[in-house]
Amino acid sequence: ITIRRAVNMLAEEGILQRKSGVGTFVIEDCHVQRPKKFIGLILSGITDSYGKNLLQSIVAAADKNGYQLILKLTDENSEKESHLVEEMISLGISGLLIEPVQRNFYDATLIKYIYSQFPIVILDKELQGIDSLFVGSDHYQGAKDSALMLIENGQKDPVIIGYEEVRNSTLEKRIEAFSKT
Repeated sequence: ITIRRAVNMLAEEGILQRKSGVGTFVIEDCHVQRPKKFIGLILSGITDSYGKNLLQSIVAAADKNGYQLILKLTDENSEKESHLVEEMISLGISGLLIEPVQRNFYDATLIKYIYSQFPIVILDKELQGIDSLFVGSDHYQGAKDSALMLIENGQKDPVIIGYEEVRNSTLEKRIEAFSKT
């Protein structure tokens, strides 16, 4: 019964042709309708505090606008990021959303596609000196507001503690805001 139902559905969709007394045949020129709009999303990783909500919002927006989302993770690996950018482009995506690795590193492959006018939106890491579309927070103001709140609540010398090997424009803006507050 299940197979008969599946064959009937495929025949209704124009993929199979049934000939009484002869059999069922696959139609050679059938064109299965599939979504034509794909968008790529490359994230450095997913955490409950940041990536989960971001991913849910992007999936909802993609669905609302008729896009299928292709998700890849770099695991903070710059070589993997470069490879994934190329892979996504070769898949025929309509655009790319990317959260670049969090190091003072600009992926040459990514920059190449930005300058070739491929639709790319950079998430949360402003590429200073590169004219690209960017979506992120005002890291300077956020850090300044945080430092002021700490001071107003009795902290005398608030500081930022971070990883020495992770230096980027986002972290630099936060450090500058704390230093000037």
